[in-house]
Amino acid sequence: MKKVNIEKNSIVSVLSDTLLFSGLNKKFIEKVAKVIKCYEFEKGEKIVVEQYEGQDIFVLLAGKIQVYFEQNKKRFIIKELAKGDVFGEIGFFIKHRAASCEAVERSVVGVIKNKDFKKLISKDILLKIINLLITRLLQTDVEIKDLVFKSVLQRVCKEIITNIDQSNIMKINVKTLAQKVASSRETVSRMLTLLEKIGAVQRKNNKIVVVDKNKLEKFIQE
Repeated sequence: MKKVNIEKNSIVSVLSDTLLFSGLNKKFIEKVAKVIKCYEFEKGEKIVVEQYEGQDIFVLLAGKIQVYFEQNKKRFIIKELAKGDVFGEIGFFIKHRAASCEAVERSVVGVIKNKDFKKLISKDILLKIINLLITRLLQTDVEIKDLVFKSVLQRVCKEIITNIDQSNIMKINVKTLAQKVASSRETVSRMLTLLEKIGAVQRKNNKIVVVDKNKLEKFIQE
């Protein structure tokens, strides 16, 4: 981790498009940009660690971050964050981290210190934070339902469809996919082999190419 200098206008531009700050007065966003400290993290570096104390709020200015928790030495990926995503808002209230965050690639993170944020906070921003928390809870509710009611095969198919690019390609290795669907690497590998056999996907190195999206969607709906 190293401290970096990012142009204020660039920070304002990212903040303006975030769920937390979009629609707020530009002067307020500029005040927030002034107090933000920017840090660069290399791939594999942790930004926050689950259960550690911390009340600062973070904004991802560039790169990609993985949010996860660990149990019995197994990693379960909750989600991946991209440019413009805000995280750490739960710690703002409960004073410790609910999950760990790690850079998937070189990333730049803006840190809003708790004491600085409290000086700027207003009714509008509190409502935005509540909205963000509700959004997170709804996402968690969907994920829990998927774990309870959907099979591993259905979760794998949904993860692929949700994350393919415009070329119908998902860049991911089996280990990471297993962590995302809360299953073992061996089980996920078997599911991918099955999907290959029926002509739904093809595997090329660390890429999954969707050949027949309809077949994946049928599995999800079963």
